[in-house]
Amino acid sequence: MEVRIEALIGGLVLPEAIHWDQDNQNLYFVDTNDRTIYRYTPSTKIYAKAVLGLNNVTVIIPIQSKRDKFLITHGNKLSVITWDGRSDKISGIETLTALDSPENGSYIWCDGKADPQGKFWAGAMIVGTRGGFAEKTGTLYNLEADRRIKRHFNSLTIPNGLTWNHVTKKFYFIDSPTRRIEEFDYDAQNSIITNRTRLFTFDDHDIPGAPDGMTIDTHGNLWVTCFGGGMVIKVDPTKRECLLEQIRLPADQVFKDHTLKSNFFNFNLLNALGQISSLAFGGRNMDELYIATAKIQFGPMPAPQGPENGAIYRITGLGVKGYPGTRVKL
Repeated sequence: MEVRIEALIGGLVLPEAIHWDQDNQNLYFVDTNDRTIYRYTPSTKIYAKAVLGLNNVTVIIPIQSKRDKFLITHGNKLSVITWDGRSDKISGIETLTALDSPENGSYIWCDGKADPQGKFWAGAMIVGTRGGFAEKTGTLYNLEADRRIKRHFNSLTIPNGLTWNHVTKKFYFIDSPTRRIEEFDYDAQNSIITNRTRLFTFDDHDIPGAPDGMTIDTHGNLWVTCFGGGMVIKVDPTKRECLLEQIRLPADQVFKDHTLKSNFFNFNLLNALGQISSLAFGGRNMDELYIATAKIQFGPMPAPQGPENGAIYRITGLGVKGYPGTRVKL
């Protein structure tokens, strides 16, 4: 079967948190920069969006057994919104809980998902009072059934991709500036992760950019976006440092006259800025891979131009299937 890559939606700035809802055959995501939530229906090619007007909207996930209810993250808050998936405005919002703001800045939520049991997990990082990320001040959390936020481990900078293998009881996690994927043993009932192990390192494979979003297929292989690397990679987690595949996206922008020294990207000459941010399997047969690409400016580098950037893509013909997004249980 031939692999096919097609663009579905354009005109985005920083799309994140792609979630496939199998029950309704809809794709949900946010545009963090525009403070907007989206629903896209592939069967009709129709999308709807609602501007929330809230700072740092990073996640949207449907809630189990509650029609038109979604968990969102914004700023340091976790809230439930009411949205019919068609209107350009939400009809209600209720804040569940919030992270305490530190003295040297404020927490904002990063990537987040519901685990196979419906518990919400997400990392948060500190943004300084003058802007910029505060290194090694981020933390991984989950939301318990009593709406208590449980803290797991800290010393993170930009906590991003996370996914689970419910068969092997493993949890996989990315702190983007480290340029590596880590593996944990996972106790789902008690929300406990242990035995932190380095699984895959970008540096050892000369992969550009930094790992960002992550998902898993039914064979247990990991699919990871490379922010600043212009590609998606496939990793076998049963073996250390096992790279199976690389798929380059059209969202590349070549710069010849600029250099960027950054711990985040960890290379001096930025040859291509393919800002691949998030991904999830979807489609009626769960054999389509949906991918978000961004179009934002970093330091002296101009934002990537062209219709290839700031878009949602779909890849078909991969020969694998994934799992639908899990709704949050509240």
